[in-house]
Amino acid sequence: MFTKKKDKKTNFKQEQLTALKEIGTILNQTRTEKKLSLSVIAEETCISKRLLKAIEKGNLDSLPPGIYTQGFIRKFAQTLDLDGIELSQKFPIQSYGTFVNSKSWWQFPVFQLRTFHLYLFYILVVAFSVKGLSTALERSLIEGNGTSIASSETIIENQDNSGAKNIVNSENLSVKIQLQDQSWVEIVVDGKTEFKGELPKGTNRTWSAKQELTLRTGNAGGVLVALNDQQAQKLGQPGQIQEVTYKAP
Repeated sequence: MFTKKKDKKTNFKQEQLTALKEIGTILNQTRTEKKLSLSVIAEETCISKRLLKAIEKGNLDSLPPGIYTQGFIRKFAQTLDLDGIELSQKFPIQSYGTFVNSKSWWQFPVFQLRTFHLYLFYILVVAFSVKGLSTALERSLIEGNGTSIASSETIIENQDNSGAKNIVNSENLSVKIQLQDQSWVEIVVDGKTEFKGELPKGTNRTWSAKQELTLRTGNAGGVLVALNDQQAQKLGQPGQIQEVTYKAP
């Protein structure tokens, strides 16, 4: 049974990869014909060049989970005057409903009940684990950095045309996020990816950096950001894909 599930997962990823390569070729050809650079597309869509390039190259491993990649594709295509909805739907995404329709899951009523209960139990375990880890990380950061971050330092924020913010302070950069809604999040600290994945509603996480910190999210309206213990502010609109870089001097 485990081998069969593994084969299904492998086959689905291959389907995604095949579809992404086809979509990437279409987007690349159209962009080239229109003589538009990736920098221009990135500025109009607020999607980083790295992610746009990954879509064009069909690099699935460099992209976020399916539903967010669909959103990237849709915005990319619409900027090129293509049918973004139609093109993005060519990229398959997997949901719990996909397994629900599988005959093997529903063939025996007893197995159906047990699987459902195990699934709920798994969700609860993950939720409590994330909350516990979040609390432990926050305490660790507070003990390591002390209260100097929350002192009377002057913070200057500058917004450039690329959408990145420059934060000026005397020492490290501290960024705390609070999730009002579930969202995919990626955190890059000083050039190294510290976290990449889904975070549930209610999550509180804090990261610090010496030079710069990049925050990417697939649901900006559900993410509150507090810089150096200032008042938290929403990163953007609900469902908006957003990337922001905070830099120390």
